[in-house]
Amino acid sequence: MADITGDGVPEALVYTGDGGASTDFLVLMRIEGGKPVLARFKDAKGKRFDPGFLEGASVTHGIHGNAPDENAIYLGSHFINDTGTGFSRCSVRAYRWNAETKTFDWNRNLSTQLTRSFCERERKALLK
Repeated sequence: MADITGDGVPEALVYTGDGGASTDFLVLMRIEGGKPVLARFKDAKGKRFDPGFLEGASVTHGIHGNAPDENAIYLGSHFINDTGTGFSRCSVRAYRWNAETKTFDWNRNLSTQLTRSFCERERKALLK
């Protein structure tokens, strides 16, 4: 639990079941009017959607959700290439809280910024 929105009320990633052989499926819950509600999100085109977040890893891939200190939540993923020497893909999708619309909106700049730090951290941890 963490106060991702900055409104003094913590949000929580809640486990809702298996997302596959090596991952768990999570959703972000908020409190509105004293009741838990599913957090609302907007994609790059401003369309509302209800995402789930996968968390987990195997030998060749990892998917991690996190809430940095930027009133945002992100989902980062990486896939190790066939030779095990680098990533074939590594990226982050970041969503920043919008207090006016009460949604987490996709943010290109934050996604780009977090991709660099996430991928570097994962590269150092996994590829020796």
